[in-house]
Amino acid sequence: MTDGRYPEYVNGVSIYIHYLAQEMVRHRHDIHIFHHIKSGLLQRPKVIQTVEQGIKYHGCRHSPISFSEALVHPLKSCHEKKTERLFLDLLFAII
Repeated sequence: MTDGRYPEYVNGVSIYIHYLAQEMVRHRHDIHIFHHIKSGLLQRPKVIQTVEQGIKYHGCRHSPISFSEALVHPLKSCHEKKTERLFLDLLFAII
């Protein structure tokens, strides 16, 4: 899981993941990226799926962890129960 998706969210990690994923797709790997989408906290968390250039993106919208809180405590979103459940459901659906 990454904080955001390049090019909407630009930092070293998102850029690295973007180019690594492109290279892996070029070598015919099945690539899925689970990422945070900046949004409000009022609705139930859900995953929005898109495919671009052979990369399958799974964006977690309405995460219980605010974007600013995730910046201060980046691993907190990895341990948040609702987000973790969404990730595990996605993981089991893929494999």
